[in-house]
Amino acid sequence: MNSTEFVNLKLNELKRHFPTARFRHEYDGLMKFHTIYVRPGRLYYNPEFSKFERELTNSFIKQYRNEGILFVSD
Repeated sequence: MNSTEFVNLKLNELKRHFPTARFRHEYDGLMKFHTIYVRPGRLYYNPEFSKFERELTNSFIKQYRNEGILFVSD
């Protein structure tokens, strides 16, 4: 599984856990960097979301050492 497939799989899990939230994924192939846009921003105060984000980021870093990932919100 490549990194984009991994991220999309995990985003589908997030969507099931947080059906009212919106997630958008962008990948910069030149920089090898994934950006996940999260709305609404208050989701960051949800402990369940924070845990999921942390675990996803750690798993990603272990599997795709030459790529980056970042979650952002407005």
